[in-house]
Amino acid sequence: MTLIGLGALLVLTTVRRIVVGVASLVVALVLICVNPGVQKPAVESRPWSAIMLVTGIVTYVGLLEEMGALKELEAGIAGLGDNSLAALIASYVVAIVSAFASTTGTLGVISPIVTPIALDRHCPPSA
Repeated sequence: MTLIGLGALLVLTTVRRIVVGVASLVVALVLICVNPGVQKPAVESRPWSAIMLVTGIVTYVGLLEEMGALKELEAGIAGLGDNSLAALIASYVVAIVSAFASTTGTLGVISPIVTPIALDRHCPPSA
């Protein structure tokens, strides 16, 4: 049944152009209706603490981006003028964030900050 559900998901998303999230919920609902006894162990076996942690970090980063805080932090780090110093400070930011969050969450926070520094968009070359 799961393989049929995956096939249906493929058809719904590619042929019918339904959004993947909506299509997956429809397929999951059909699978639950077909065999309702299998859902309880599946839900109980999920690592909910990790799911909530990563979801919270991603939501927090989205909020910081919407407020412009990441652009300010990026501009502050890039405004140092030295790529090595900017990379060092970005590393410290990652270290501080990873002390309180997961590695996956840390990647979501630091990627928007480090990318311009790594591409040398904002920092002039060191002398």
